[in-house]
Amino acid sequence: MDCPLCQTPLARGSYEDLPVFRCSDCRGYLVESTRAHTIKRRAERETNQLQAEVLEEEQPDSREPLACPRCRRPMDKEVVRLGADFHLDVCDECRFIWFDGGELALWQLAHENTEQGREAAEIQRRHRDMTEAERESLQAAVNRLPDSKSLLATLFEGIVSGCRRRRWRTPFD
Repeated sequence: MDCPLCQTPLARGSYEDLPVFRCSDCRGYLVESTRAHTIKRRAERETNQLQAEVLEEEQPDSREPLACPRCRRPMDKEVVRLGADFHLDVCDECRFIWFDGGELALWQLAHENTEQGREAAEIQRRHRDMTEAERESLQAAVNRLPDSKSLLATLFEGIVSGCRRRRWRTPFD
């Protein structure tokens, strides 16, 4: 696959220990969407590391429509609001997101600045700082929780039992 901006062959690499494709010329990343969302939520890199990456790799936001490197269809532009807005290029068909140089780190910073991002970072920090005894105690407490059906399973059982009690009429009856 080639870079959608400069047509340079994309190289396989990793970002936050997840596989990605990277352009060595324009510093962009092509990332499968579920992996991109996992990267966004990771709190392994410090804020100052992400800021440095944005400054070192920042490229102008691509404004023209880009073709997906895999299927060649036009990618949709999705706006990310972070003071200075930028666009992510998304292929719904192939489930890829194109990040211009510096945008992947900027996307992580945007998430860190949300309430959900701050809460997740705090939970991860507390888990990292736990002693082995605290982790064992937490696991024991989780194991003592009662098994409960999911809401979806409960609703499904209700629908199935309702269907058994009625004879459904079809247009052919």
